[in-house]
Amino acid sequence: MSQSLKVLESHLLTRHGQMLSVANDHIQDYSNDCDRIADTLNLIKVDDPESKALIVAIRSALFIISEHASDLSAEIIVQLISRPAVEKSNHE
Repeated sequence: MSQSLKVLESHLLTRHGQMLSVANDHIQDYSNDCDRIADTLNLIKVDDPESKALIVAIRSALFIISEHASDLSAEIIVQLISRPAVEKSNHE
C-alpha cells in the first residue's frame, strides 16, 4: 500500500473512532434522559386508575427506549475496542 494510502487510512480510522465516540455520548445522554423522565413520573400522584395506567405505560416505554439505547451504546463500545490500532506517522 502506498504511503499516502496508509496516511489516509489512519486518518479515516481515527475519524471513524471519533464519530463513534460522539454518537455513543449522545446515545448515553438519551438513555439517561429517559431514565430521569421515568423517575420524575413517579412524583406524579393520581387517584384514578386510568391516569395511573397511563403513567405506568409511559414509564414502561421510557424504560424500553433506555434499554435499547444502552444496548446500542454497548455495541458502539465493542466497535471502538475492536478497531485496528492506528499507527501515528509524521508525514507532511
